[in-house]
Amino acid sequence: NVVIKDPRIPGANYGILRQGVGSTLDGCQITGGFFQDLYGDAIEFNVCPGDRNVHVIDHIIDLIDSTSSPTPQNWGIGVGFAGNVYDNTFSESNLVKDFVIAKITGSRMRQLIHVECGARFEVSEIKSRDVLASYSATAGIDHASVVTYGCTDFVVDGVQVTAADGQVGGQVLIDYGYSGGAAI
Repeated sequence: NVVIKDPRIPGANYGILRQGVGSTLDGCQITGGFFQDLYGDAIEFNVCPGDRNVHVIDHIIDLIDSTSSPTPQNWGIGVGFAGNVYDNTFSESNLVKDFVIAKITGSRMRQLIHVECGARFEVSEIKSRDVLASYSATAGIDHASVVTYGCTDFVVDGVQVTAADGQVGGQVLIDYGYSGGAAI
C-alpha cells in the first residue's frame, strides 16, 4: 500500500510517475497535491494493468506546457492512467482498472484527465479552466478536460469547464483506441 500526501511540485519535467510494466500495485492513495509549471504529466500511471484500488483525489494542477520541451510528444496531461495495449476484446490483462480520479482542479494545459485502455473507473468532481490546444501544441494529443481512449465500464460525473476567452470546445472526449493506426 502506497500513500502520498500533500506533494508540492513546481517547475519540473513531471510530477509523480509510476511505470507499471510487469508489476502490481494494490492500494495507493495520492491526495492533496499542488503541481505547477510542468512539461509532462502531474500524476501518471503508465502501463499499469496490474494495479488496482488506486485513488487520486483532491489536487490542484496549473500550467502544463511541453511546447518548449526538447521531447514534447505525448506530454501536457494533468492526471493520466494507461493500460497495456488496445484490443477490441477489452482483455483484463491489458486494462488499467479499479481506480478513482476525483476533486481535481486544473488550468492551463492540453488535457486535464487522460485514461487509455481502462475499465471500471470513476472520474468525478473535475473543474477545468483554459484547457486549450495552445498548450503543449506539438504533443500530438487531443485537447479536452477529460479524455478516454479504448475504455469500457466507467463513469464521468461532475465536469465543470470554463475558459478565459469564453471559448469552450469539446471538453469530454470518449474515443476508440488505436492499434497499428487502426481504430478498435
